Amino acid sequence: MRVFSAMKTILTIFSLIAYGASALADDKTPDLTGADAAAFKAHLGHAILLRGRLSIGMQGMCLFRATPKSVVFYVVPSMPASGSYTYPNAWMRLVDRDVRVVGALKFRSFGYVRAASATATGWVEQTAPDYYYMVLQAATIAPVETK
Repeated sequence: MRVFSAMKTILTIFSLIAYGASALADDKTPDLTGADAAAFKAHLGHAILLRGRLSIGMQGMCLFRATPKSVVFYVVPSMPASGSYTYPNAWMRLVDRDVRVVGALKFRSFGYVRAASATATGWVEQTAPDYYYMVLQAATIAPVETK
C-alpha cells in the first residue's frame, strides 16, 4: 500500500508540473488571431494560438473571427484507416462558443497548376482553396472566459 501511495504522490506532482509548464508555454505561444497570410506563413511548423468561435466547416472545425478573409484555417482530425471519425465530446461541447486553440500550424495546398492546365483544354475544374490547419488530436482547446 505504501508503494501505491508514494507512486500516487509522485504522479500528482508530475501532473502539476506538466500543467504549469503547459500554462507557461501558452504565454509564449504567438497569438495569430487576426494576423495576415504572411504571419501565418512565417509560423508554419510552429505552435500558435488562435481565438474565435468554434464551428464545423467544410474541411473540419473552423474558428470564426480568428483570421481575415484572405486566410482559410481549419482544425482537422487525423483520419484513421477506416475513413470515419467522430469528434471528441470535449470539442463538440464547445461548438458555437468562443475558444482558444493551441497547436502546430500546417498548410495544405491543392495545386492550382492542375486547375490551370484543365482550363487550357476548355474544361472548368473546381479546386478547393489552400488552407492552414492544425491536427485536432495534437491541438489543445479551452473556452474563452467572457468578462
